Amino acid sequence: MMKTTATELETMLLYVVGPFENPSETYRYFDLPFCQPQPENLKEKKQTLGELLSGDHLFKAPYQLEFLVDKDSELLVL
Repeated sequence: MMKTTATELETMLLYVVGPFENPSETYRYFDLPFCQPQPENLKEKKQTLGELLSGDHLFKAPYQLEFLVDKDSELLVL
């Protein structure tokens, strides 16, 4: 079992979002008209065979997640 240390940065992967009422209606995370990253910050995750066959396209989020750091809120998009 891996143990996360304080202030260790983790990579967040983004896939799709959609409404709870209709789970078959999905949109790729960065196809939505808000929170568009700069093209140089948009990096696709290297796919496994299973992800490739199922059509999953995961992207590394341009956000930094720090573990064991208390925050009330933080602005992510200007």
